[in-house]
Amino acid sequence: MTTFAWIVAIESYAPAAGDGASIDIGEPIGKLAVELAITIARRDPEACVVLSSSLPDTAQYRQLLAQVPERVLRTGASQHALQDALSALKGEGTLLIYWISHGVMARGRRLLLCADSRIADLRAIDVDSLLTHLRGDAYPRTQMGFFDACAQVVPDPAVLSLGGSGDRDTEQYFYFSAAAAQVASADTQTTGFSRTVVAALSDGERVFPPPPAELFAELGRRFDALQLSTRAFPLHWTTGSGTDWSSKGVADDAATARHAAAARCSAGEFEQLRLAAAGCIPDQALCDALRDGKLPSVLAQLSGAASDQVRLRGQLLADAWQRLELAREIEEVCLGIGLSWREWQDLRDQVVALDNLPAATPPDSFAALLCALLDQARTDRGLDSCIRLLALAARRARRCGKGIADRFEQAARTVPRLAGRWDRAVAHLPRADSRVFLLIGLHHDGASRTLSIVGSWLYLDNDMDTGWHVAPSAGTLVEQVNELIQVAKVRHAESKLVVELLAPNDLLCSPRALFEMTDSELGTCTWLEAQSIFILRWHDRMKGAARFQPGTWMQQADHIERCTANTPQLDIGWLGDPPQGHIVGIPFPGPAPDDLGRNRAAFFSALLRGAPWMCWPREVHDDEAAFKQRIRAFVRDHGALWPGQPHRIAEALQQARSSGTDPLLCSLWLFIDDPRRNPYTWTYLETAQR
Repeated sequence: MTTFAWIVAIESYAPAAGDGASIDIGEPIGKLAVELAITIARRDPEACVVLSSSLPDTAQYRQLLAQVPERVLRTGASQHALQDALSALKGEGTLLIYWISHGVMARGRRLLLCADSRIADLRAIDVDSLLTHLRGDAYPRTQMGFFDACAQVVPDPAVLSLGGSGDRDTEQYFYFSAAAAQVASADTQTTGFSRTVVAALSDGERVFPPPPAELFAELGRRFDALQLSTRAFPLHWTTGSGTDWSSKGVADDAATARHAAAARCSAGEFEQLRLAAAGCIPDQALCDALRDGKLPSVLAQLSGAASDQVRLRGQLLADAWQRLELAREIEEVCLGIGLSWREWQDLRDQVVALDNLPAATPPDSFAALLCALLDQARTDRGLDSCIRLLALAARRARRCGKGIADRFEQAARTVPRLAGRWDRAVAHLPRADSRVFLLIGLHHDGASRTLSIVGSWLYLDNDMDTGWHVAPSAGTLVEQVNELIQVAKVRHAESKLVVELLAPNDLLCSPRALFEMTDSELGTCTWLEAQSIFILRWHDRMKGAARFQPGTWMQQADHIERCTANTPQLDIGWLGDPPQGHIVGIPFPGPAPDDLGRNRAAFFSALLRGAPWMCWPREVHDDEAAFKQRIRAFVRDHGALWPGQPHRIAEALQQARSSGTDPLLCSLWLFIDDPRRNPYTWTYLETAQR
């Protein structure tokens, strides 16, 4: 029997396109992968080791790669090269995979970015299809693996989905570490997921390859001690692990649906129990036990079985049954709150984002939705996630009546398993009056002078909503922007919405007409900036290209935060005047689509200094002194009223625009560029605690 090891390390990606933005990873994350390949090759001379990599040409890597034994198969890491590398993994024995690279989420699918990706042309491999493909007859029947890749939400890339039915019995043990919507420090010496995995696999005292079940039990305890942003999640698909990863390969969906109907539960509920049982009782017997109310008796029989394996599976089934019983108890409490199924799913997506949970298949019942939140490595974390869902539901229900929401929350607090945990679980929820930020990425084609939307993201305070997958319908740019705004307002009607326009270089002084929407049928003209809170951000810098000084920007943002803590009353200092205030004011407009050279050098010289809070006019004013005086008075008035809260100034600016009586305020662009909300963070900071 042969040990097959596939080590994938992608640190360098395709050359950046004309906008200069690169998705290369700026830290040597591939070092761990190469060292692991060397260790395995030396430890097991008979092992088939494949190293698929895309690494920068540095002295460090040249020295390290020179130590890789010649018998290790070296391949590239493009989408095509990775697909070809699979042919070297065929045979009998054990397959081990370690993969470290960028990763993304698109429409609920976990995707691994290949080396031939660039921002405008992402190329990826679907994790689900990869593991399904590896269940084919040609590959080892025992498999374990570790994917260290983030899960940022992006528009659909070019995805390679590998073939395979997945119906061959295979023991698959996989872990996925993803810091979706979060970024930790780039301290690569801190113990995290990858270092924990590599240390365990390199342990000379451990048999190699290690038995998957024993290794994963140990790693599970280690991972649970890691901080939340690096915690790993299992992707098991076995006949013995009892962990719900996928419904494929064990029974077809039609059979599951029939058993669920007979058991008087949803397919999702039956599937969770069946996967927990993992074959220790036949599906029909499980169906009968549920239908006749005899599952507790079945669990008692399993707990007394002579086989350790049967008892283990009985314990896992008992845990799943307890989760389902609690979910049904909570469901009874939730029936009268008046929220739609779509609203419950939206709230579930918010909890997934807030608690950094793995993406799950869409639930087919309310109990299945709750079970997915409850099913976590530590029971207390599952209970807290469920409480946060109920607390968010109570907030939303207050739109219909405070009494309904209060009665619902009181009833939820009295559920025995939740009692005593509520206040602690909701302590770190975003405030009830928190903001929702809709980030809309804009693109300007200089050659054709066309404008388009390249992506949209939703943040709850500073946490990305990974359930946001909204693509606007066809229409003009302003119509598409309006559609995104309206969808966000409907989904988060109880929160204040802030629209953050991610503007490229040539749109930082866009004219008012760009966001005016004319409806010929109604005879109306709507200025979106008067209807919603708009602020501006610098799209090109957010992508991380060094020439836009992203590090300086982040340092200045941290500096402003400290200054605001000491001097909260906001003020403005104009460019060219003695430094003062938190907001830097540029008294002249910068480049516009119809005048790309206007004050270009002076404008961008000011932006490159990294100030996160700025403002400037979108057009030239005859009386610059009057403009500066009016804006300073406006900032000081609202800065005193709302100390330390620049978004309150943006809110006041929207109110002033809605009245339309002050042309100076209507011409002002407010720039609030907070690095904590950056969907492109993974392009240069994603190396969080490997």
